[in-house]
Amino acid sequence: MRKFDFVILLSLFMLSSLLILSGCSNTSETGKSVISSENTPVSANASNTSNKTDASSASDASEIDAQASDASSHDETYAVFMSKSPSLADLAIYVDTHVSSASSELANQMLQDWIVMLDLSSSERDTVFYGGDSELYYNELASVASSLYTTYGSTLFMGSQKEDVAAKIKNPDVQNYLYALYKEGYGLTSSEGLFYAYPDYIYILEHYGLYASKSLNQYLNVLVTEIQEPLFAEETLNVSVETLFERTYYYETLFANTPDLHEKLRINLASLLNMCYYRLLVPSSYDMLDDEHRVSESLKTFYQAGANHTETPVTAALCKEMLAFFDEKNNVLNVFDDPSIYDHANQYFEDALGNSLHIGE
Repeated sequence: MRKFDFVILLSLFMLSSLLILSGCSNTSETGKSVISSENTPVSANASNTSNKTDASSASDASEIDAQASDASSHDETYAVFMSKSPSLADLAIYVDTHVSSASSELANQMLQDWIVMLDLSSSERDTVFYGGDSELYYNELASVASSLYTTYGSTLFMGSQKEDVAAKIKNPDVQNYLYALYKEGYGLTSSEGLFYAYPDYIYILEHYGLYASKSLNQYLNVLVTEIQEPLFAEETLNVSVETLFERTYYYETLFANTPDLHEKLRINLASLLNMCYYRLLVPSSYDMLDDEHRVSESLKTFYQAGANHTETPVTAALCKEMLAFFDEKNNVLNVFDDPSIYDHANQYFEDALGNSLHIGE
């Protein structure tokens, strides 16, 4: 995990109704039934039709009952399965086997449970990079990553392509390590010259996005974006200033509109949002300010637009605060010589943002 010179505060958190509309009778303009029972004798055919209709209705009702019973059975089976504390690999297999036949609610729960378990257990999969064979693992993976980068890009150990990449590994121990990760739902990512096991959101979205709720789909798309084009690289902004503001707007809106997400996923989303907020509070000389640590007019324009972005009130308030702070500092923010810049950011974060994400409620 990257380490910043500042403290990024993060935390937490924040379920359906079915409307059944039924028909109406067909009447003439005079309000009388088109077929009057007074003038039309009940024939044998009509009686047969009525019997068929009754039989059809009974069949439909029976099918609905069967579907409800089946859904209930799926729910109970999954609850029993989870009560036995399955391994990650077993949970991944269960999801893959049952998600397509489960109700939409249960399918979404399965996926969220799996993703949460992946997220909580990832560090336990990194032990091979710290033991006596760490150099062997690193060299083998780095060699393959280097040779296949042009073909597969930086996410070569994720998504549908990861199986092809693993097949290129010559050392059986390293190859088996990758296959074990893949079986659980992980891929590999790299940062600052190191490899880490990481939930393979690309693969999960590709193969199971169809069964995820709208909120979970949006969450997965955010994580995929952060894998493919992360906000930060080597502690500096890895995207344009415009993209930073766009993601801040989107993450704040998404956080407000997805209270149905699992608490752990909400924490992850809040963490990303807080990273955006903090970078807006501490514009870096490496990527946002000029060589003399000055706030350019073009940068100010982004903050002015943010101050007027009423759809995201937290971001708007932060931008207004920063415009005033720019004036106070005569548009010079040299974090190397002026610790008050960090002090201001930390104080604002604590005072104004502490409850902006309903943390602790």
